[in-house]
Amino acid sequence: MDSLLPIGVAAGSIGLTYIMCIRPMRRGHCAMMPASEDACDSPEEVAEIARLRAEIAALRQEPGHDSAGRHPTAG
Repeated sequence: MDSLLPIGVAAGSIGLTYIMCIRPMRRGHCAMMPASEDACDSPEEVAEIARLRAEIAALRQEPGHDSAGRHPTAG
C-alpha cells in the first residue's frame, strides 16, 4: 500500500509527459521551437549569422588548423 503513491505519481508524470510533450512533437507541433528556423530572427540577425559562419569557415581554412578548426597548440 505504501508503494501505491509513488507508482501513481510516476504513472501520472509519464502520462502528462506523453500528452503535453511527446504527442505534439510526433504531430510536428513542438511548442518549444519556432515554426521555422529563422522565425524569430530579424534580417539583421540572419545577416550577422551568415557573416559569422563565413568567418568561421575562413578561419578553418587557414594553414595550421586541423579539420575541426583547432590550432595544434590549443588545448
